[in-house]
Amino acid sequence: MHPDPIKCYLLPGANQVHALNVYYMVQVLHEKLTFLAFPALNPFCFFIAGFFSSLMGILKNMPFMILLLSNICSAYLIPGIVANLPRYLEIHFRKPAYIANIIAGMKLFLALLASLY
Repeated sequence: MHPDPIKCYLLPGANQVHALNVYYMVQVLHEKLTFLAFPALNPFCFFIAGFFSSLMGILKNMPFMILLLSNICSAYLIPGIVANLPRYLEIHFRKPAYIANIIAGMKLFLALLASLY
């Protein structure tokens, strides 16, 4: 092994540069070890801890969760209506397929216009 493992990467005769490089390497090594040894100082740990505490606060909020569940259910309901409306019109009102599709298209277009205002 080389007597000075840090000095073996430097040019010979560069004493000032060597001293600065050693100082810089010690600082970087100290910062990395502090970052790993003390996770409380790690900003990512603050983010994770804050994220999970916020998530638990949201999950314990019952009115918000009920509102979220109702919005999810209504979001699944609309594509089902869109997909099955023409077939329902064909069977229930005995309309041909092209008429049922036209009626369903007009209804959906009017619903889209109504939702914009």
